[in-house]
Amino acid sequence: MSVYEKAIKYNPNDKKLHYGLGELYGLMEEYMLAIDEFSKAIVIDGEYFEAYKSRGYYFAEIGNKYGAIKDFSKAIKLNKNDTEVYNNRAYTYSEIGDIDSAISDYSIAISINPDDAELYYSRSKLLVKKKREEEALQDAFRAMELDFAPKYRTWYKKLLDSKRP
Repeated sequence: MSVYEKAIKYNPNDKKLHYGLGELYGLMEEYMLAIDEFSKAIVIDGEYFEAYKSRGYYFAEIGNKYGAIKDFSKAIKLNKNDTEVYNNRAYTYSEIGDIDSAISDYSIAISINPDDAELYYSRSKLLVKKKREEEALQDAFRAMELDFAPKYRTWYKKLLDSKRP
C-alpha cells in the first residue's frame, strides 16, 4: 500500500491525494487506475484543472480520443493560459483527423507562448496537410530560428526542397 493509499484511507475527500495517486499510477503505466483516481478528484472538486488535464492525457494514452478532447476542453475553460493543454488537445484533434481544430489550438498556444519551437513545428506539419505551404514554411522557419535542433532544420529543408522546380 502506497503512502497515498494510506493517506486516502484517513482523508478520502482530499482531491490532492487522489490526484497524486493518479499521477503515481500514470508513472507506473496503470492508466485505468490513474483515470479512476483523477475522476475521484474531479468528483470532489469539479473545477480541478490539473485533474482534467491529466485525465485527458491518460484518456488519450488508452485511445479514448473523444474523452481526452472533452477533458482538455474543460481544462481550457478553467485555465485559458496553459499551452500544454492546447498542445495536447491539438495533437488529439489531429489524431482524429480534425486538422482545422488542431491548427486553431496550435495557433492559440503560439499566441500564449510564441517562443516554443515545437508548437510552430507541429502547426507547420498540419498546414502542409491543408496545402497551406507558405504558412507551413514560415512556421518551419520560425521553429528553426527558435531552436536549431536537427528535426527543425530537416523539416525546413524538406519544405524548401519541395518548393523547388
